[in-house]
Amino acid sequence: MALGNLLQLNFNGSHICSISVPAGDDDPRFKRISPPPKPLCVRINVAAQMIGIGKTKMYELIKTGEVDTLKIGKSTLVTMASLEAFVQKHLRCSTL
Repeated sequence: MALGNLLQLNFNGSHICSISVPAGDDDPRFKRISPPPKPLCVRINVAAQMIGIGKTKMYELIKTGEVDTLKIGKSTLVTMASLEAFVQKHLRCSTL
């Protein structure tokens, strides 16, 4: 096995150890891990956290129609598309 990348492990800024990992993707012992898919919708509290506001302000934005929601059972979800559009719309504004 040819040596490839050197993986260094650190904890609180202190070097713990170094591990040599294979350079090629052909080694069957190592699988490439894909990032999780981007969510289409998130819960209200998560949407509020994502843009740095409180839940009360998020509920105001929902009530005024500035962000879109959908209801699945008892869960109310904010669409990522409307959240991203809201942020883009207010990028140059100083206040929401």
